[in-house]
Amino acid sequence: MKQNNYASRLLAVLMAILMLCSVVPAASLTMASAAKTSSSATAAKKLSKAKVTYNKTLYYTGSAKKPKVTVKYGKTTLKKNKDYTLTYKNNVEFGVASIVIKAKKGSAYTGSKTVKFKIIPAKAKNLKAAKTTASAVKLTWNAVKGAKGYIVYSYDAKSGTYTKLKATKKTALAVRGLEPDTLYRFSVRAYTKTDKKYYGLYSKVIKAKTLALTPEEPTTAQTPTEPTTPTEPTTPTEPTNPTTPTEPTTPAVTVAKATGLKATVNDTSVSFSWNLVTGATGYELAQFDDTLNDYVLKSAVVGTDARLTRLEAGKTYQFAVRAYVMDGAGKKTYGAYSDPVKVTLEETKPADPTDLAKVTGLKAQKTDAVINLSWTAVTGAAGYEVATLNGTEYKKLTEVTAASAKLDKLERHKELQLAVRAFVKSGSTYSYGPWSDTVKVIVYNAEYYSAAFRSGTFRVTMMQDMDGTGEQPVNMAFKNGNINFSATMAMSESAKIPMEFRILNNGKKFYIKLGSGALAAWFDATSMIEEGGELGDMSSMLNMSDMFAGLTLDDGSTITMSSETRDGKTYEVETVTSSKQQLKFYTINNELQILEIKDQYGTSEMKISNFSTNVSDDLFTEPSGAGDLKELMDFLSLLGGF
Repeated sequence: MKQNNYASRLLAVLMAILMLCSVVPAASLTMASAAKTSSSATAAKKLSKAKVTYNKTLYYTGSAKKPKVTVKYGKTTLKKNKDYTLTYKNNVEFGVASIVIKAKKGSAYTGSKTVKFKIIPAKAKNLKAAKTTASAVKLTWNAVKGAKGYIVYSYDAKSGTYTKLKATKKTALAVRGLEPDTLYRFSVRAYTKTDKKYYGLYSKVIKAKTLALTPEEPTTAQTPTEPTTPTEPTTPTEPTNPTTPTEPTTPAVTVAKATGLKATVNDTSVSFSWNLVTGATGYELAQFDDTLNDYVLKSAVVGTDARLTRLEAGKTYQFAVRAYVMDGAGKKTYGAYSDPVKVTLEETKPADPTDLAKVTGLKAQKTDAVINLSWTAVTGAAGYEVATLNGTEYKKLTEVTAASAKLDKLERHKELQLAVRAFVKSGSTYSYGPWSDTVKVIVYNAEYYSAAFRSGTFRVTMMQDMDGTGEQPVNMAFKNGNINFSATMAMSESAKIPMEFRILNNGKKFYIKLGSGALAAWFDATSMIEEGGELGDMSSMLNMSDMFAGLTLDDGSTITMSSETRDGKTYEVETVTSSKQQLKFYTINNELQILEIKDQYGTSEMKISNFSTNVSDDLFTEPSGAGDLKELMDFLSLLGGF
């Protein structure tokens, strides 16, 4: 008898909570029939729209690379092997690898998404100056696994730029032709070659200073020898006419003329390159000065390329390069200047807004609380500004480069007038075309809450009289076919106890927690809701998609806005009318306070607070160590009143 009383009472509690006391009237038990019409109420979510976060560059090690992946759909973080599986392709050798993220069968998601990452040589380590002279530095570094070669660079700390010096297949290189007593900075990076070259990252920059020149030491004077004893002179012969000895000559150093000078213009900078001059120590890039009628040095480098910045737009420059050879004493011998090249940096014309046409064809398509705008592209436009019009004032919402925009964080319960204009850009200066004609859009609170109901992921606090002892807060949370709700229930006229219910896998698992803190105990009540259990098969009634099918908007719904004062409070009211029911959303500052439902069974309402679409997964884990049904009933029997 106690079991029957318990079953009846628990059924009443479940019906009161799960039917939200009036969303689906308990007398009609229409939830089972609603299942027939709501099978498509919750559409599967496409993984192609998910955001994937992972490391896009990894170092080659010779073994498979599997970067950690985080997949988020909206604000929900998906779980590997529960919501999706991962497959890696081409993830051992250098090059581009793939990660295939595929929705797991039976999850709330469908389809797949493929993302890519690179496998490159590791960063070279232990770069150091092994030997230094007045004109050269010998660099060494550790080998990088899989590398086919290395490139050594000089580094300019002021501009933060690297200049290529030389490539080598060894792990050492002597950089020659340097100035004495001068501080240099060097870096190296590895490369490999498969279908194309893949470069590692720059190594740590090291400093190396060349030695100062030292003067030659004077030679030591010879010690005079003792004079020898003179001998008797012999009969002299006629002296021959000796030739005067000549001083030894040093062969002259000749340096070839630099050739192949090329210049590439990029905004306000110019990149130069030229051919290698055999035997050259370095090169000097110079600019011709009309006033001096001579070349003025602009850059001294040891490689065959250079870059000049901060050049004036609209001005024509003339440049030439020459090679030099430097001897051990630091003396330079120059070759002839190359044939000059002339460079003109185009002067950017101020953008003319009269060249931009008015944006036309502006359309707005609304899905729930999201507005998708589209319009006809304007020839010559660099981008578009989207704004709302309030009276005569435009307020910028966003800036896009394509002829479309997605707006999803707009003020609700308000009529918006949206407009678009094209712009062109010169540096940081914008010039705009005329505004388009406006389109009117209303973002309803009802659409926002309907979208949450349809997604099946939200949490809310409701004031309900659960046990006949007066209204109390009931905390409810819904996510991925799982339900969690908690309240303090009257177990008898004198005893109240905190209770928490977890209904998982769309009604297939049912857990109850009694008490709180150290005295709390979880019980597995799944057998009660299975076919043949005390409560019978309740899977259709516990199916979350069925529960909220009646609260979502359909294409035939109409929405009107008004204001209403109740209990001294003024509410913004949105009334949604369809052929089957009427819903009224009462909000203050866009926060839902009351939901009123009117249908064939009458009128009911729910007092609501703390509505949010941010729901923690912790509310839906299966409790460990839960007792079985018999333990649950024995425990409740001890409390009395059942």
